[in-house]
Amino acid sequence: MRDPDVAALVRNIMIEVEAVANKQGLELPVSIDQRIAGAGKVGEHKTSMLQVLEAGRSMKLDMLRTQHFYVLFSMALMNGHRGADGDRAGASPMTDTLKIGAAALMLSLTLNPLGNGGARIFWGWVTDHMGQRTMATAFSLQSVFLMGAFTLGRLFTPFFVATLPLVVLTWGEVYSLFLSACVDWFGARNVSSNYGFFFSAKGVASILAGGAAAKLYEINGSWNYWFYVWAVLALMNAGMALGIRKMWLPKKQVAKPQQPAAATYVS
Repeated sequence: MRDPDVAALVRNIMIEVEAVANKQGLELPVSIDQRIAGAGKVGEHKTSMLQVLEAGRSMKLDMLRTQHFYVLFSMALMNGHRGADGDRAGASPMTDTLKIGAAALMLSLTLNPLGNGGARIFWGWVTDHMGQRTMATAFSLQSVFLMGAFTLGRLFTPFFVATLPLVVLTWGEVYSLFLSACVDWFGARNVSSNYGFFFSAKGVASILAGGAAAKLYEINGSWNYWFYVWAVLALMNAGMALGIRKMWLPKKQVAKPQQPAAATYVS
């Protein structure tokens, strides 16, 4: 098919699309005539996706030059440790350590996904009302629930069953609070790339935490000490969440409004 035939076919398709959009009460950002009026050299056709890719090549990793990133990444790493360790603990070692029945532990583990899933919605709603204080609140409560579950829970099994899902509720906020913190501190521009760095903390934690917890269990023959480490890490996170609020704000990258893609067609 010749180039003029291709151009005519593309033009007819675009006219049909515009007609359907007009029937639905929609208005295209750039009319067909405006697009065709911009016709020029062959190979100058640029789609919106190409413009995005070209903009991404010039993206600077300004976030990595700030102290805020390393504080938040450390917090995400410590929070990821607690989740990774909880997954690796296993039912049999935990029942031996906590001196509770396997049925009670399995009931508690069954309720954990409810707390984990509800944490995203609940803490997202809380942060809309409390702002950046939400992180310190969540981590402080997590430390309290951890100590309660692994101390008083030994004496009163129903207390353990009720408290462990609350531990997970205050852990699952990592997926909502860290994303909002990323936007608060570094702006909306390149937010997906920026958050990708924070989310990588979960992968790093899954490597480091499993080995550290297993080694401590081999030395002591019990999960007791690592439970206390979890609680200390949660308190450290709470302190860091309060401290980062007093740091100077980094220069944010403001998201630029996207302009309609300029397209040229061969005539």
